[in-house]
Amino acid sequence: MSEALGGDRARPLHFAGRKHELEVLHGRLEFVAKEQDAEGGIVLIDGIQGIGKTGLLREFARQAVTDETPYAAKEVVHLPLVADELAVRPRDLAAVLLNSIPSAAPKDVVGAKREASRAFAWIRKTVKRVPGFELRVQADLPLNHLLRESVEMGWWDGRALLLTIDEIQNIDGAGRKNLATLHEGKHGCPIFVVCAGLQHSRQVLQGPMQTENGAASPTISRLSTLTLAMLSRQESIEVVVQSVRRGSGYYAVAEDLAGRIAEAAQGFPQHLHGYVESCLNTLKAFDSLDESKAKERVMAKGDDARRMYYEGRLTSFAPDEGIALSHLAAEARQYRGRIPWGDAARTVDAVGIGTNGRELLNAAIRKGVVAIVEGTTDLVFPIPSLMEHLASRVEAS
Repeated sequence: MSEALGGDRARPLHFAGRKHELEVLHGRLEFVAKEQDAEGGIVLIDGIQGIGKTGLLREFARQAVTDETPYAAKEVVHLPLVADELAVRPRDLAAVLLNSIPSAAPKDVVGAKREASRAFAWIRKTVKRVPGFELRVQADLPLNHLLRESVEMGWWDGRALLLTIDEIQNIDGAGRKNLATLHEGKHGCPIFVVCAGLQHSRQVLQGPMQTENGAASPTISRLSTLTLAMLSRQESIEVVVQSVRRGSGYYAVAEDLAGRIAEAAQGFPQHLHGYVESCLNTLKAFDSLDESKAKERVMAKGDDARRMYYEGRLTSFAPDEGIALSHLAAEARQYRGRIPWGDAARTVDAVGIGTNGRELLNAAIRKGVVAIVEGTTDLVFPIPSLMEHLASRVEAS
């Protein structure tokens, strides 16, 4: 079930769409790289589970370190992290950024546990080595002080640093503190931070994010958000066609089948994963996607993967809570997918499951089953096909 929820990241989909989001990210990074602005800030890519946040994060980082970017004259160095890797002593994080992991440091500090080879490759490229060079820092200094010292001592060679942080919703207090001080003050290290996390991650980041002086973090004051929406029909078709071609090595998906998949997936990348996988498995069985039987197998297997994903989303709720959400979906469908908060809470309460309606709605928001329409208190099901699936359970009963 976990695979159905998380997707097959080992075999990523062809990247399509997200042009506006990429333009925004490149524009921000270009400013940081060209202007040497040490307070470039932070961008949060947020959205529901399976919408393609990690894919956009990786594609942007890939483009940022190639010669195709508008800031190619200013080399960009990329350091990928996940949120829990920020929760280390500032001196250990600075050691990875500027020199090397100290021999006395634990073996699971930033970069060592998950991507040691990439971290050390970055260190070898980035650090300005001099005879007898050694990073000497005090353990109680915040990260921004260490960065300032690195510039004053000539340890930083002027490149722009792109720090990407995935699964930011898992950040803890120590990680928030490091992130909060990253852009505090003018330290001369051009740093651009891009995070990816679930739709409530902005609230997570805006929690107790204060500097050592108790002031609001300059990093968070510059926080901007890119919320991902579903892919268009044409983008979905491109994802399917190109992903299958790459996965099979030669085979192209017929236009009518790609269209059927795009309609069934409704622009949701997580569902596209299931249909692409069913295409590749059908090719192994039939050596073709053209025959009617092969096409029906593709759709049937893809539909099964989609239903498995739905059921996986509901396993985090109690059975009676799933029943309440199904009634909510049926009610929302009558409102054309959008339902006022008060009506939604009353609908859940009316089911009589013994769970407070507002508590269940808040849990459903955290888990990405429903979302609040920006600027309102209205609720929507961000995956329309999930709403249809839930509503059908009420009809079936």
